[in-house]
Amino acid sequence: MAATLRALSDQVEPPFSLSSIIRSVFPTVIVTGRDLPAGVEEVAALTCDGPLIIYRRDLPLGARRFAIAHALAHLLYDADTKGVQPGRPFSVRREIRADVFALELLAPHVSMIRHVLIWPSAGEPSNADQSVRIAASFGVPPVEIDKRIRALAMHAK
Repeated sequence: MAATLRALSDQVEPPFSLSSIIRSVFPTVIVTGRDLPAGVEEVAALTCDGPLIIYRRDLPLGARRFAIAHALAHLLYDADTKGVQPGRPFSVRREIRADVFALELLAPHVSMIRHVLIWPSAGEPSNADQSVRIAASFGVPPVEIDKRIRALAMHAK
């Protein structure tokens, strides 16, 4: 799905523009920044006026992009199950799916692995400088790149 969205918005090279994806594929989605409670980085909701994504406006750019892509996943995958309705119980499974989608949309693993020079061994920390460098290439938070590198390294063994 993430690759399809990038293709529909004519994007082939990172950093991928969320604005272009939303404008091309989801023109009715409204995206806006607001002050949100501590610990809340984004909200996705279906309103009378259409789909709405609200991100916490004080987020750094990479975290903001990731939060918007995460919210987009909720609109795509949870809207039909009322998963984006206020008061819906928290679901770890839905949150993990939204994180995986957001990272694949913004930093596809096929593109990202070309940037990995140092793979962590079991129990070793990832190379922080490498995560920061790769994150800058894709416009996402380094912590998300670090998670992906660790996950890929574990699956490769």
